[in-house]
Amino acid sequence: MNYNQLINTVAGHYGVTREQIMSFDRSLRVGIARQIAMYIARIHNGEPFSSIAEAFGRNSTTVIYGVTAIKRRIEAEPELRKEVEEIIASVSKL
Repeated sequence: MNYNQLINTVAGHYGVTREQIMSFDRSLRVGIARQIAMYIARIHNGEPFSSIAEAFGRNSTTVIYGVTAIKRRIEAEPELRKEVEEIIASVSKL
């Protein structure tokens, strides 16, 4: 899976555009979608933080924060865990 496929899949799931995910929009829906895409890139694909940062136009610290935030939320929110698993399953089919 490449970053474009991942970003497009996450964007479609959350009803946002790829451009919004790549932007600096900090609205809740866009921010969560962006963090989930970063999380999947890191956890599912094993991409290094620096590579994810470059792909998303961010710095590594921002990626580390986003991945950690989603990891904590997934542990606390079963519904979010299910959403992320569904996205991973969709992306894995590509």
